Amino acid sequence: MDDKQQPMKFWSFCKVGGGISSSDLRQILHLTDGKWHDWDPKRLPNEYMDIGHPKELPDVWIKPSDSIVIEVKGTQLITSNEFRTTQTLRFPRFKGLRSDKTWEDSMSYKEFGSIRKEVNKIDEKNSERPKRKAAVKRTKVTLLEDSIGKVSLANVALKDDVFHKQPFYVVDDVTTPDFISKRDLEVLIKENGGTITQSSSTPDVLVVADRDLPTVVGVKKAKSADVIKAHWILESVKKKRELPFDLSDFYYCREQTIATISANSDEYGDSYIREITVNQLKQVMEDIPLITNSSVDDVELRDLLIDLIDIGSGPFKGLLFPRYHFYFDRPSLAMQNGLAQAQTDKKHIEDDFDFVQTYAEFNGATVKPSLHDISLTHIIVNVEDKNRIAAIRALMMARPKMVHIVDISWIQQSWEEGTTLAVDKFVVNK
Repeated sequence: MDDKQQPMKFWSFCKVGGGISSSDLRQILHLTDGKWHDWDPKRLPNEYMDIGHPKELPDVWIKPSDSIVIEVKGTQLITSNEFRTTQTLRFPRFKGLRSDKTWEDSMSYKEFGSIRKEVNKIDEKNSERPKRKAAVKRTKVTLLEDSIGKVSLANVALKDDVFHKQPFYVVDDVTTPDFISKRDLEVLIKENGGTITQSSSTPDVLVVADRDLPTVVGVKKAKSADVIKAHWILESVKKKRELPFDLSDFYYCREQTIATISANSDEYGDSYIREITVNQLKQVMEDIPLITNSSVDDVELRDLLIDLIDIGSGPFKGLLFPRYHFYFDRPSLAMQNGLAQAQTDKKHIEDDFDFVQTYAEFNGATVKPSLHDISLTHIIVNVEDKNRIAAIRALMMARPKMVHIVDISWIQQSWEEGTTLAVDKFVVNK
């Protein structure tokens, strides 16, 4: 932030774990060793940072003057209430350490805003059409008959007792699923048995909003009430009963509310007891991030799969070897790599390699035809044909990076076990 009063004040923007190599991590730990502080929710480092409303709180924090600068890339800029800037990167990935910069040289929020405006201008320019489209006529959704006019809420007649005197605080007009004015929504609530208040501190109140208005931000910070979306009110009125709550009904809800309704939802927050409409199902599908060839290349996709393995329980069938580059010691490749031919039945050996290579490629391995490829991580040999192993080992010993020489049974048994087995038991020494 460009704040002269708090020159070291930073806002959260994104979090990144993908793309950080083990050497990068060792360097980061070395540069910041002894400079981390335990995160204490009761003693927030407000002088240095504002982290917004993250789903997970950090374990430790570091002063900007003790920190380092990194470069991060992403596929696009998206809106997110999880970070203080209210925007973040989609598919963020670590690009590298910037040892040429200090915390004072890192991008300021003002500079970020300028870049964002320039990007928006480019996007708008690219989206322009040669012919100007006719203006779209938008019709405001009218929930009430015009005869209601400016009638006081006290005079609204009860039509149905859907909400059983439940207090609501409608903060402002809502825009989703359609535009509804604050006044119209309040009248609808009153007609169906609810009560209206203008305070978020009213006992058991449900705050109604669909965006971060100042009142809503205050409610979230104080954790004083739940913020419900207007669609829950509309659906309840339509069904003529107060529908059981679902996590998707809330713009914000407190931990105790989540605990209360979690028994009615699966691990993804989808309700067991609520019907879903075609439009709601369509929205669920639209919210699923789409990875296209235009934005994610093969290398990035492989890195993404590796990240999924890292944050899960480890490799699994179909993704046992995505990190590895294999050379198969086939007799047919021996001559072009400067090795001796097989002494045993070549057909039998080649058939064995065909079999295990199929498993390897199916499980994400990259197969290289050259023994001299610097990206190799493993040499796959057949113990029934050992006459080239000594020459291969001599070549690998000259390399700065270790390359494992293992028997084909490593691939076969890893597939059978459904996990990537340690290579130690399968290393071929002679």
